[in-house]
Amino acid sequence: MNNNLNFFGNNLKKIRKRRKLNQSELANKMKILCDKYPKLNTYGISPVNASSINRWENGENFPGINNVILLALVLKVNINDFIPKSLIFDKNILKEEKLNFSEEEFELLIKLLNKLKISIKELEMN
Repeated sequence: MNNNLNFFGNNLKKIRKRRKLNQSELANKMKILCDKYPKLNTYGISPVNASSINRWENGENFPGINNVILLALVLKVNINDFIPKSLIFDKNILKEEKLNFSEEEFELLIKLLNKLKISIKELEMN
């Protein structure tokens, strides 16, 4: 298993359990957020099922950056909590992840995510 996948999966599992969620509940919270903010789909952010979360936690594969962002929003953590510190400062990796978006799309996504941070508390109440 790749060390980066292992790091991501272990951290995702720890954070999920700390939030007292099972994999299905986490998948459902991701779906609720996507349903509440349909514009997320225009950025390639879409809900997943429990089996996807299971594969991520077991290091079988890695979610796209879009779903990492969605996980961070739902779990109320910093995206860096999922990334090994050895990768955080590697600008080439960050640039590769950003290639999925044009500069304009990337800026719009950041603005949208900042607006979503304000509304995340509503999910806790539901």
